[in-house]
Amino acid sequence: SDTSDIVLVDHTEEKQMVPSLTSPKATKHISQRVVGVIDHHALASSFQTTKPIFIDLRPWGSMSTIVGVHFLSQRKFLPKNLATLLLHAILSD
Repeated sequence: SDTSDIVLVDHTEEKQMVPSLTSPKATKHISQRVVGVIDHHALASSFQTTKPIFIDLRPWGSMSTIVGVHFLSQRKFLPKNLATLLLHAILSD
């Protein structure tokens, strides 16, 4: 739904977001919905939110590595399908 909280991964530029996130018809503006950012790029100068959020920006090769480290640091099991998805993102980045 257009009111769900979201975490942006691998981008913070509004022009890179899927249209459903930035639609003028959305009930809540994207700046009200974002609760976190995980990225290996610089934070976009145009990025803003209406409240404090979780941000993890690291100059690493892929945001997938950052996500994987979060699972490891929390001692959480990384399901095979998610590990495969993260690997594909690393290989394509």
